Amino acid sequence: MLSSSGSNRFARSVEADFSRSGLSVEGDEAISFCLLTIITSPFLKTVDIIQNALRDRGTIGLTWLLGRTQCRPAVFPCRSDLWYLGDEVPAAKKTGSAKKPAAAPYSKGKATKAPKNPLFEKRPRNFGIGQDIQPPRDLSRFVKWPEYVRLQRQKVILNQRLKVPPAIAQFANTLDKNTATNLFKLLNKYRPESKQEKKGRLDAAAKDIADGKKADAKADGKKPLFVKYGLNHCVALIEAKKAALVVIAADVDPIELVVFLPALCRKMGIPYVIVKSKASIGALVHKKTAAVALIQEVRSEDERELANLVSAAKANYLDKAEEIRRHWGGGHLSQRSNHKLAKRAKIAALQPKPVAVAAPAAAAEDDDE
Repeated sequence: MLSSSGSNRFARSVEADFSRSGLSVEGDEAISFCLLTIITSPFLKTVDIIQNALRDRGTIGLTWLLGRTQCRPAVFPCRSDLWYLGDEVPAAKKTGSAKKPAAAPYSKGKATKAPKNPLFEKRPRNFGIGQDIQPPRDLSRFVKWPEYVRLQRQKVILNQRLKVPPAIAQFANTLDKNTATNLFKLLNKYRPESKQEKKGRLDAAAKDIADGKKADAKADGKKPLFVKYGLNHCVALIEAKKAALVVIAADVDPIELVVFLPALCRKMGIPYVIVKSKASIGALVHKKTAAVALIQEVRSEDERELANLVSAAKANYLDKAEEIRRHWGGGHLSQRSNHKLAKRAKIAALQPKPVAVAAPAAAAEDDDE
């Protein structure tokens, strides 16, 4: 501890600094000035010098000064009792002569573990061969599909890859959905009678004949207006030019059964349409499938609707006969092949083109001589 004369010298130096800076000894400016003096003073040996200097200025001491500021006390090389900013400063502990060794600079503290809930145990699974069940995943690529599914998929791919002649490629040009809906709406009005309906009609006619109401079942002479189906029957009606509109299925297998029908209809001048499914035509005539169907006549109330369908058939098929005859199908590459070709084209575009060097004219003349 320094003597009182040393303390007075420090206090006089602080007061001189106040007077030179023009600051008031009282107030927050004095506190800030004292802190700055304490931190930067070369005379700072012990805390008692600062305590005496501040008491001479009429303050409580360094503890009061630190309590009035927001500064961290750790910047002061003071005793540990000044680290507490409370009203009371704890008494200084007596330390022995032996110095405490410094702590290791990179000492690792104890790792804090997150609390675990004992109700939930961790059960890691082993997805090795023959171990735990594998997680669910999409295995549709690895399914062994039935043979008919594989064949029909391969057929679609081959039809896309190979060049298809125009006679077969024309069956890909089917009727649009709205026109097909109107077509089947009209044909449903002229569905042929089923076996039960025919049996009921014949039973009623026989009963009328037995009662003497009719001498013959065909006495009325009315021609039934039904949709005609069956390949041989329809071909005969087309050749006789007795068909008003022909409906051909596009998915007939083998396609040779109906491949000649569009050309026959064009030859006879009969409008025709191609629909996607043979099953839809079959449902129309009480069968599972039907390759072709046609209609000869309609009632007077349906003539306008039939005329609209005939005009659509002529616009899409009969009037485009030359275009259909020249249009080939297929020849579409896969996505992988398209990517390969695009990559090759990109590489070829980056390579420099060879420049053809013309022979000098003089050399050409020498060769002529």
